[in-house]
Amino acid sequence: MKKKIKKNTNQENNFSKDSNTQIIRSLNKSKRRAIFTNATITISITLLIIPIFTIFTLIYYGYGFDESRGNEFLKVVESTISITEPNLIVDGDHINHDIDLFSMTGDFQLYKKVGLENKFVRTESYKLWFSQLDQPKKILGQNNYFIHPSQPLNIPNKDSVNQILQKLPEGTVSEMFISFDSLYHEKDIKNIFNDFDVELIWYAVSIEDHVGEYNQVIGYPAQTRNINSSFNEEKSNQEQLSNVLQFLSKHENWVEAITKNLNIKEVKEYIDHNGIQIYGATVTGPTKEFLNIGELKEIREYHLGDVELWNWK
Repeated sequence: MKKKIKKNTNQENNFSKDSNTQIIRSLNKSKRRAIFTNATITISITLLIIPIFTIFTLIYYGYGFDESRGNEFLKVVESTISITEPNLIVDGDHINHDIDLFSMTGDFQLYKKVGLENKFVRTESYKLWFSQLDQPKKILGQNNYFIHPSQPLNIPNKDSVNQILQKLPEGTVSEMFISFDSLYHEKDIKNIFNDFDVELIWYAVSIEDHVGEYNQVIGYPAQTRNINSSFNEEKSNQEQLSNVLQFLSKHENWVEAITKNLNIKEVKEYIDHNGIQIYGATVTGPTKEFLNIGELKEIREYHLGDVELWNWK
């Protein structure tokens, strides 16, 4: 009789478990190695791509030197502020800018003149993504205190301003936004204020066809060799206005983004056809002097701006 041999099932089970465990460990090890390899490749590619993209961004905004896209962007913002913000001055020597991946940011320090001193107002930031200018939080031209001669005077402000002027002390200087009864040339405006102890700061130029549509003021600094680098050439600011409008017309998308709705090409065409006609001016000087100015027949309306302690001649 043959003797039956019994299989050791426990040994077979142990062998099977050990084999599965080794396979699982091997697979996990392979997974970890693959993850590590992929991570290493990803990091290496990233470290390689970032410098390439950085160099590309620097070339994108810096190529062309003075006429580079970055310089054009800074100049467009500066020039737009110059012609749309009465008595707001950009300090051209202190414009800060940063270039990040595919973007560029410009910070502009803004001042206004009240009396004889330039007073810091705020810093405004503007950002480009490639060539797309982000809509700024602060919209230019919101404080348009000028009234065009063609616009009705719904609520006269002159009398209430005079009451405030009478109550202000002698030892103060003020900023005033003055609207005229008609359209004048620059030399006429200078003659109107020739006998008064005040200083003309900024002229509002008529763009009559666009007053209702845009509610946007356009103008230029009254002072020659203005701190603003958009108007610091050796010629009259009136002449320089034409040059600034010509320059901005080449970047109408940026101008529209900054001002929200201004069609700079239409404005330029209107001024080229009709000439520079002034209907308002920002003026500064001793507060009490404006009580006398308010009696002039050419002064249709005015709005009081900032008031500071005496810093006059």
